[in-house]
Amino acid sequence: MQLCTPRHDAHYTGTTGLCVAAKSLAHAQPADFALEEPSDSCGVDELSTAPTDSTWSDQNVVRGLRLDKEVELRAHEAAGRVLLRWHDRSVPASQQDREAVRVAMREKAREAASCLESTAALLGPEQRALVKAASQELPELAESLPLVYQHGDYSTRNWLWDTESGRHGLIDFAMAHHGVGVEEFVWLCGAIWASRPDLKAACLTGYGRRLTGTEERLLRLLTVRLAVSYLNTGLFKQRCDLVDRGRLVLGRMSHEYR
Repeated sequence: MQLCTPRHDAHYTGTTGLCVAAKSLAHAQPADFALEEPSDSCGVDELSTAPTDSTWSDQNVVRGLRLDKEVELRAHEAAGRVLLRWHDRSVPASQQDREAVRVAMREKAREAASCLESTAALLGPEQRALVKAASQELPELAESLPLVYQHGDYSTRNWLWDTESGRHGLIDFAMAHHGVGVEEFVWLCGAIWASRPDLKAACLTGYGRRLTGTEERLLRLLTVRLAVSYLNTGLFKQRCDLVDRGRLVLGRMSHEYR
């Protein structure tokens, strides 16, 4: 695969992510996953690893598909397998990568602390305790875990599913970077796993293992940090959709998700 000189940071990150995907997933089982090289004219959002004998469209995006429960479980298990191959064959992280993660986690912790000041009156006791924990624990938890090269936006809007062949595709590498592996699951944790533990189990079955206690704690607190950020931003910008999203995820993290 020949890559052009990057036009901007997003394009560079996306094409780098595609290279990693090509190397990481080259030995995937053909019946499950194949690699599709983008044309020279494609943009970052069109970069994909996907079955080569299928024509992909918006109708293949998992987030918008109405799948039977059995098929949905298979799709989430396949997503876990793909992520396992990606993480297992990650480009080694440098000291600069580790320092970047330290900086990012300290910033997330500071954001949680700031949001707690602004939203405390709207939170229940357990929610306040979780946001406070996020403001205190994120850097240390992340420091104790190894780094992988992340896809960076591993949500169902970037998964493709071929209902005829049962193959899984992956698009959009514009946020690929080194980080703690469990960060890949933050969106899934807040949006899906709290109310669908069967899909969590399926994804982690594909991933090859359950999360450790440290990973589970970090995942929960990262999701709490994101939720309280939604709430705080929604209040500041008078965005009811963000307020509702923040309240929903905070409620899930304090009650449903265990």
